[in-house]
Amino acid sequence: MQTPAILRLNRSATRSVRWLRQLWAGPWTRLAFYCLLSLAACWSWLDRADQVNQFRDAQVLQTYERIAVRSVVEHFELPLWNPYYCGGMYALGTPQSRFATPFFAVSLVLGALRAQPVIAFLLLVLGMEGFFRYSRLRCGSAVGSAMAAPLFALSGFYAVAYFNGWLNFFGFLLIPWVLWGFYRALRGQLRGVVWTGIWLATIIGFGGTYAGPIGVLLMGIEVARFFVERPLNTSSARCVVTYLALTFGVVTALCAFRLWPVFETLYASPRIMAGTPSLSLGSLSGMMFTTAAPTASTAGRAGYFFLGVLPLVLALPGLRGKRAVVLLVGVVFSLWTATGYTTFGPFVWLRALPIYETFRNPERFLFVTGFFVVQLSAQGIDRLICASRKYIAGRWLVLAAVGLVLSTYGLQLVNYHRTGRAMTMAAPPRAVAGPFKQARGNRWVLIQFEPMERGSLSCFEAYPVVMSAELRGDLPREAYLVPSDGGQVTPVHWSPNRLEFRVTAHAPVSLIINQNWHQGWGSTSGRPISYLGLLAVELPEGNHHVSLRFRPKSALGGVLISLTALAVLGFLVATRRRIGGSGLLSVGNILVSSIVASAIAGGIAAIAIDEAPVPPPILRNANRAPALVDQLPDGVRSRAVTLNNSIQLIGARAEVNRENNDIVDVELYLRIKRTVPRSTVLLVELIGPAGQIVRSDHQVLAASLFFDEVPATRIVRDAFSVYLNGDRRGEWQLRVGLADGVKGGGRRVFSAGATGAPPTNVTELLTFDVGTGQRK
Repeated sequence: MQTPAILRLNRSATRSVRWLRQLWAGPWTRLAFYCLLSLAACWSWLDRADQVNQFRDAQVLQTYERIAVRSVVEHFELPLWNPYYCGGMYALGTPQSRFATPFFAVSLVLGALRAQPVIAFLLLVLGMEGFFRYSRLRCGSAVGSAMAAPLFALSGFYAVAYFNGWLNFFGFLLIPWVLWGFYRALRGQLRGVVWTGIWLATIIGFGGTYAGPIGVLLMGIEVARFFVERPLNTSSARCVVTYLALTFGVVTALCAFRLWPVFETLYASPRIMAGTPSLSLGSLSGMMFTTAAPTASTAGRAGYFFLGVLPLVLALPGLRGKRAVVLLVGVVFSLWTATGYTTFGPFVWLRALPIYETFRNPERFLFVTGFFVVQLSAQGIDRLICASRKYIAGRWLVLAAVGLVLSTYGLQLVNYHRTGRAMTMAAPPRAVAGPFKQARGNRWVLIQFEPMERGSLSCFEAYPVVMSAELRGDLPREAYLVPSDGGQVTPVHWSPNRLEFRVTAHAPVSLIINQNWHQGWGSTSGRPISYLGLLAVELPEGNHHVSLRFRPKSALGGVLISLTALAVLGFLVATRRRIGGSGLLSVGNILVSSIVASAIAGGIAAIAIDEAPVPPPILRNANRAPALVDQLPDGVRSRAVTLNNSIQLIGARAEVNRENNDIVDVELYLRIKRTVPRSTVLLVELIGPAGQIVRSDHQVLAASLFFDEVPATRIVRDAFSVYLNGDRRGEWQLRVGLADGVKGGGRRVFSAGATGAPPTNVTELLTFDVGTGQRK
């Protein structure tokens, strides 16, 4: 028998649960709540929106956005070329630039700096609403999905990303929208195909170097879930496969405006990512369940993906049914991937695939772990709500779950606030009017150079930007003639995409511009060429008005393909709605029509635009020495050391650096006779006179090639420098060996000879004296 007090409490609990359902049923109340949470998360950023983030990565990424804004606002040009960094680079083809999305309009209105927290706010709201819509498709209930959505969007991943200046990582918040569209596409809905392409194109245009590929992986998991959750016969399976192929075509067409330029850039200068990063489960749990205000040295560790323990508690009631099994498998598999090379697992397999081979940080797969955990939390809340309809105790459990959710919101917002306050901010640099000139620069304070109209030749990017060795930061003028006495050159106009000069040539000359050459430059007079990697124009004798414009085929063709696909899809979808979607305007024909039209548009662009072919990658060492040679250069001691049955070391050289006695320059010459595993690591040890050991192990030879990429007919010249620690004077010994970066588990095992015994000629490969710099 219940007392009147208990009855009143139970009635209050019943009313609270009913009010909770009504609250989340309305879209406006839900969106208003999401806006308040996002505003609270961004508050510490909005407070300093006009200041510059001093973190090293932010220096580069903020500069990209500022230059893109200036190209449009001041020069009325599309932001295609960036002359302010690395001697000039293809802005649209730079993977980390983020201006190729509708969010760029915010930067144009507010300015690049002030727009950053506003864009972050918009993406947080979109992330919450996107997760709600996708999760509701999966769970079928609004309350659990609506309450769990902020847990996903307020993850510490985004707080740390903003700290580092990685605003492009907020593209991860759009992945639920991709999956929401893809869920519908798998079930034969045309709008699902279109929305999948639009949202994925937005992620890629926003610099989604990780978010895009991980989103594609989650689309693959969505396909697996589709086949697990509903039995298919042969006919329906064939239909699904057809829709997958059509979706792939539409997505590729809609993303072409960004994929074509980026792939062109990475073909000419591929991002080579070596190493065997590994993380323990203890480290990963610290990232997800502890908070710590990051610093310049610890950013990206504690609190990196802070989610909290409470969502795991909420997930417990949802661990029932086939859907929960799929999510649990996703949690386990993504955690396994996040451990990297700790075991021979998914991260190792992924890095064997194109695009994924450039991945460096396995811990970013904790995003997938958190995504699945929050889905389980949504299912757990829904289970409790279902129980509350039958049992009084279930209503109290629902209220307890609400308390846990609100507590987690609070912890996540505190983490955002602490991370935001830990950022090192400074007043923006003052603008200094004047003509543009290249400078030696400094990538650590890069944002200071662009307002002074100076380019920075000091370059650091996520991919090796192709730079001319002839770039100068001390020229009196940025354009000159070769030969120098061949005439006069007068600048007429300068903007990022357009350069104009008046040239009086007394004889045939070359007009040289102090920027990197790119095949996208065209000229109204003369022929654009590469002069030792610099942009140049060959001119005959006479007076010339030279107008250079940057209009790369990949940008114009890619944009044409994407706009054609979008226009055809929009027209055919609208027409289909009016006439009922039968006959020639069926779903399949609409998709095929858009793909064919886009392919035709791309073909027209490829034929109509005259452009030099994309140059192949330049294989060279960090000291610019060629990576591949046909014979040993003069002065290199010949050796015949068999490291294993496939690799032979045929020459070596070690000398003290002429400018810095703390550095030893080493060159190793190897011949690869057979295919070897990509994970092979070259072990290098320098042993000093007192027994001190300095190591310089590496997996990439000549800063260009993995072992399995070296042609058998050539000799690879592996040049690198080693910094010597401690007491350096005396005789040093160089040792070289091999190990498997995956199977070796980090053990330093020097290679055995053909007989299986450790060869003495490896351990005594070369000696040199640091005091004199002489080889022995």
